Amino acid sequence: MLSCNRVISKDCHVCSQHRLTQRETEVLRLMAKEYCVTAISNILRKSIKTVSSQKKSAMNKLRISNNRDLYAFLRKNSELLRYG
Repeated sequence: MLSCNRVISKDCHVCSQHRLTQRETEVLRLMAKEYCVTAISNILRKSIKTVSSQKKSAMNKLRISNNRDLYAFLRKNSELLRYG
């Protein structure tokens, strides 16, 4: 298993130090498909604020500080974010 290099593992979503919740992972999967937070909130039937908080929480766990770096991360790891 990979540790602390911000590469997602199929088994644990992220290394144990940065483990994402199922909902955080789902938000990132949808973002990788180029859905915006508003669209994701409609798909998941959650408020925009909830989805935004889940996005921010995932970014904090992954030590990503801005959207540009988040989208670069998602492009690099998109194949591991797909449903198995």
